Amino acid sequence: AKARWWAWALIWLLYVNLMNRAWLAGSGGQQLMANVLFWSIFLAMRPGRARFLGLWAIRLQLLLAYAATGLHKLTGTHWLDGTAMGIAATDEAFGPAWLASAPGLAAFITWCVLLFQLSLPFAMWFRRLRLPWMAFGAIFHMATAVWMDIPEMGLAFIACYAVWLDDAQLERFRALLRGSGSRRVQRTMK
Repeated sequence: AKARWWAWALIWLLYVNLMNRAWLAGSGGQQLMANVLFWSIFLAMRPGRARFLGLWAIRLQLLLAYAATGLHKLTGTHWLDGTAMGIAATDEAFGPAWLASAPGLAAFITWCVLLFQLSLPFAMWFRRLRLPWMAFGAIFHMATAVWMDIPEMGLAFIACYAVWLDDAQLERFRALLRGSGSRRVQRTMK
């Protein structure tokens, strides 16, 4: 059965109210999901302008989040001089602490993250670049989930990548998931 737009509106309303009750503990991932849930109301409507608006609003929200984050990092010094990840690693809340003792690696990771955040808004427009950038983004966001203890933000961004996949890419991804799932079942039956 097809979900009705009002069901998505109710989910969005409940989510936003819950999120607002815990706003001090919130992250950018929760804000992103609030926006995505709102625009999903339009995705649940009949095909036409409303769905088109919902899809592109989610896509542009994702690109804007990366662009704004990357551009903001250009206004400071620690991202440009390569020390940002080393400094973050010295904070026991963010770790891994060993990264602070490897300044060359910390600088490389810092610049890779900055380059990724600034280039993703452009790479997503090109089909050949889209998947490699999303793969790097998934690795980056899983790392922030593990080491920075903000899994909801990383998973929110990874979930939003799906709106950039075309039908063929989605089908290959589904087949990959089905294949790995059936291989797991076969292994457990042996």
